[in-house]
Formats: sequence, C-alpha cells, structure tokens
Amino acid sequence: NEDIDDRKTIAEYENIACNMGTKTIAGSMLFAKKLKIEATSSSLNLDYRSVDLPDGVYEVDISAVASSITIKLPVQYHLENRISTQLASSVKEPKIDRGNQKISVAIELVGNIERSSIQVVKIRKPFWSMWLKRAINWRYS
Repeated sequence: NEDIDDRKTIAEYENIACNMGTKTIAGSMLFAKKLKIEATSSSLNLDYRSVDLPDGVYEVDISAVASSITIKLPVQYHLENRISTQLASSVKEPKIDRGNQKISVAIELVGNIERSSIQVVKIRKPFWSMWLKRAINWRYS
C-alpha cells in the first residue's frame, strides 16, 4: 500500500503507473491539468476531497486492464465521462442534480479500460460543527 502526496504546484502533466499494486493518490499530487494513469491488475484510489483546484477543466486519462479505480470528488466538481469500456468493464458514476449551480471545476474522464471498473463517488465535506452541536445538545438534554 502506497500513499502519494508530494506536489505543491499545478503541473501541466502528471503520469502515474500502478502494476499489481494498491495506491492512494490524494492532495496536491492531483494538481495537474492532465493526469495520465496506467493501471494493470491494480487497485487505485484518487481522492480529490481535500484538493481545491482552480477553475477549469482537468483531464484524467485512464488506461486500465483488470483494475479497480475509485475516484472521490467533492459534490461541487462536475464529472464528464468519456471512458471507452471493453470486455466486461464498467463505470459507475453518481447522478446528482446540480440545479442552477455554476460549474467551475470539471473533471473529464477519458481513455480505455478493459476488464476493469471505475467507481466515482461524490462526497460532501463533513459538517463537524453541526454534528458537534447535536452531540452537545443530546448530552445536556
């Protein structure tokens, strides 16, 4: 198991390879206009929850064979799925209504996957203050 978080500036291009392993990529390592991912028989997690990207379109180019990829996005990030799937592959993405929200950050998934799965999860940041208030009120009620 390997965690990668070592980049502090926006890069034009970043290449990540995972061969028969498990990787979690989070934080500033995801600060790239184009992220090229190659995975073979691997489990890969991309966690954008703590990444505050500047406005724009960010491309994630995935080439995967017999791999499982999970992408965690904040709810305000828009996802465009342009992945080509082959041989029992799947891409599961959330169906969240944006309403009239302005899209400022778009993550565009491109590339080819074969005998692989991609799961995109949109997660809200925790409301710790609300939880704490409820816990305090419950304790003293």
